[in-house]
Amino acid sequence: MRSLETKRHISFLRMLTLPHVGVLVGVVLSFGVWMLPAVSTAGKGFVAAPTSFYETSLTLLAYGAIVASCAVGYFLGIPLGRRLPVSRVQERAGLEMTGVWTAWIALATLGVGLAMLKIVGALGVGGCIQAITSFNANGLKKVLYEDYSLGLLSLRYVAILVGGIAIFRYLAFREVSMRTIVSLCLTLAIAMISSRLSLIWAVVIGGCTYLLAPSSIEKRKISLAEVAVWGGIFMFVIGALTISRTYGYYQKRGAETFVAAASGEFNRYLAAPFQGSIEAVNSPSTSGRMPDTAGIDNGLTTNSALMEVAVWAGKWNVVALSVILFLSGVACGMLHYFRGTYVIVMYGVFQCCNLEVWRIVMFDKGITLTLLFVALAVPFTLTFLRLPAIQIPTLKLRLR
Repeated sequence: MRSLETKRHISFLRMLTLPHVGVLVGVVLSFGVWMLPAVSTAGKGFVAAPTSFYETSLTLLAYGAIVASCAVGYFLGIPLGRRLPVSRVQERAGLEMTGVWTAWIALATLGVGLAMLKIVGALGVGGCIQAITSFNANGLKKVLYEDYSLGLLSLRYVAILVGGIAIFRYLAFREVSMRTIVSLCLTLAIAMISSRLSLIWAVVIGGCTYLLAPSSIEKRKISLAEVAVWGGIFMFVIGALTISRTYGYYQKRGAETFVAAASGEFNRYLAAPFQGSIEAVNSPSTSGRMPDTAGIDNGLTTNSALMEVAVWAGKWNVVALSVILFLSGVACGMLHYFRGTYVIVMYGVFQCCNLEVWRIVMFDKGITLTLLFVALAVPFTLTFLRLPAIQIPTLKLRLR
């Protein structure tokens, strides 16, 4: 019976790795919170006239078309991936090896170190401590985006990849090594100084890598209880990071407890984008003023991918976003053949973007471009340039 239950929940989790399911999950969550009443005095992030059944239905149909296009792309991408050089990459960048992981750790350490130096240089040690203790850690992030451009500082995002691999190797092999500890510390550091998104993406990438990895690597099976425990820990950490960033903001708006502040943040974060989607589907405009006409709070910036695309595609925003998601589905289908190599983390990156479609287009953002480039460049460099593997001694503990 326990074996049957394990198979069922693993099958369910594996279904969540499908790109079109990822898009659907985000949309359903946003729609569900949009329908429910506000759970805090901060409201739901928008003040607008009630929408009609027709407007809501049309928005849901638009998302249905987007999900369908992603699914078509995925199933077309699978046969296209058969011509890719998977076997050669497997020899040098298989998931059982650690060379690629070590190289990513080195890049992430450089990026996180430079980011911390920039923050401390701008705010000083006292300013950094004050930002954290006053529950305004967003002040640390703002420093990184002053005169922002892709460069060495962008390597801080590689901490997401190493965190994802650490999660994968723990789930698959119960491995707790020095690489694991360093990787998780880098991920938590970047989540604190940059964005909670970093931790969420690391979990998604690690989970996708584990669920898609072939049985040939002899990965262990995780129980439903283990999923529940780690899921609870993850939600606690995300809640703590949320409080460290926004508690001061919600205190000014009547939140008296940490729980009320976290609830208000999640409520606004999830509900407002669906309101933005209704505006973008029913009254698309290229003026960039749709957040105002939708009644969305000025402090919210990620107010629907459909609204973002409408700025350049106008009334064709649904078609344009459908094409983007079609291409994402194709990429995921092709990458499916690399599931036994480190290249599979690219699938996880695309899935992270798919999960974000309800609120923002992430495919062209610096974080995504950096992760995709590094995730592809390092394994292929080790594979085709035949660089010698570097053996770094580690203290490894395997928990049974």
